[in-house]
Amino acid sequence: MDVMGPSVYFWDTENAGAPIRSDKVAKDTIFDASWAPSSLHSAPLLAVGSADKSVSLLDMRKDGRPLVWRTRMAHDGVINEVQWSPFVPYWIASGGDDHTVKLWDIRFNGGPVSVIDAHFNHVESLAWSDSHPDVIATGSSDRNWRLWGLRESRADDMYGATGKKIGEYGRGFSGPVISGASITWHLPGFSLTNTLLSNFLFAS
Repeated sequence: MDVMGPSVYFWDTENAGAPIRSDKVAKDTIFDASWAPSSLHSAPLLAVGSADKSVSLLDMRKDGRPLVWRTRMAHDGVINEVQWSPFVPYWIASGGDDHTVKLWDIRFNGGPVSVIDAHFNHVESLAWSDSHPDVIATGSSDRNWRLWGLRESRADDMYGATGKKIGEYGRGFSGPVISGASITWHLPGFSLTNTLLSNFLFAS
């Protein structure tokens, strides 16, 4: 799978000559696409965030019209990243140039179920915890990455949750080092899950 401009392309790895399928799914450049975890979904579902400020959901079993869900004007600016929850099959998180992270419930077509006023500049990357279903890490061009906890609202009642900051790193960086980077929950010799969450999650 590849994205270029407003379209998504699918390739056969044994035949690189031409894509086997392409779908135009946005009005402007797509900046990120995320497959739904196969452990939670039997269907090949793809979440897409783009410069047209929309978050879209595609069911790639459908030929010609794969779009099955969309929220327009999801952010007040470019959407830089979209990520499926690894625990809750109908949650998608998005981060954008409007400094916010928003949580979407794809069972509904209304607004976000949670909004985190996350940073002082563009949210460039985000990652769900792989051990705590209500914890998200965010990275920004404001030179910080942060941990957010949504535990004030339980998994079946997320509406109105604003997110509580439970950790922050990066103020000493000399440039927008988080821009364009990704966040991983496991680094060699250092586990965000074990080290940071044990220090912050239950102490705040």
